[in-house]
Amino acid sequence: MKNLSVKTRMMGGFGILLALLIVISVLGMVSLYKLNASLKEIVYINSVQSSLAVDLRASQQDRFIAVRNLALLTEMPAMQAEVARIREQDAVYADAYQKLGKILADDAETTAEERALFAAVKDAEQAAMPLLKQTIELGLANKAEEATVLLMGELRARQRAWTATLTALQVLEEKVN
Repeated sequence: MKNLSVKTRMMGGFGILLALLIVISVLGMVSLYKLNASLKEIVYINSVQSSLAVDLRASQQDRFIAVRNLALLTEMPAMQAEVARIREQDAVYADAYQKLGKILADDAETTAEERALFAAVKDAEQAAMPLLKQTIELGLANKAEEATVLLMGELRARQRAWTATLTALQVLEEKVN
């Protein structure tokens, strides 16, 4: 080192500093890329799954509120408004269910528990829907007493099972994501 001129030693020192700066910059860029990929997964996949699970539960609850209102009402315009609300929530639910199903099917990290709960949601829906439709028909026919018996009896149990399954899916999505 003593045989080298000051100029050569200075250039060597700056060269080493430049090389270290480049290495640190590359490492920083790689870390930022990984962070960006993680954030994209959180924002575009994980939070979407949680949000769709919340949408399913909210839509189901709103639909049941409208059905209960329908059973209490006696005037056709008000009843038609509740039927429109039910149909709107049917569409919201179907859209959220389809989107969540696609995400779960496409995501390689979907757990077996997520798949099982998602299937259980469909089973619970299919168990409740015939009674829900029957209650709507009774409400529209101004058969409030029969609609109430159905609402408070068999449909209530199926609604609770459906709600519990949706809640479990929502909790799982929030935990997993």
